[in-house]
Amino acid sequence: MPRAMRVGRLLGEQGIGQDHAAGRQEFARQMERHRLQALDEEALKPLRRGWHLGREQFKEQMLELMEGKLGESHSGELHRETAEHRTNRTIAEELARRGWQESWLRPRQPWTLDLGPWTLDFRL
Repeated sequence: MPRAMRVGRLLGEQGIGQDHAAGRQEFARQMERHRLQALDEEALKPLRRGWHLGREQFKEQMLELMEGKLGESHSGELHRETAEHRTNRTIAEELARRGWQESWLRPRQPWTLDLGPWTLDFRL
């Protein structure tokens, strides 16, 4: 069979063991189901919003790889998430170094200061 016509790997990635009529029909059903899902607006939200699609573990790995490598062309959300990830990792490392537990830390409490037309809201 010519190399361009080999479909075993593609079918295998879809959980279809062998290239036969029933396997190709199952592949067609799966592709049709994916096509119909793509028309669903809710299913498209993760693609239209955010910078990644996948599991949280994948996102964490990507944030670690991007740390310190972002430029002006990257979104503000990506910069914020990278900084937040770095901060959380630093806190976890420091807690571990000191032998502390996160539950020992007191939660933030909001405080407001009324300055006439302005109100300052800060957290301690």
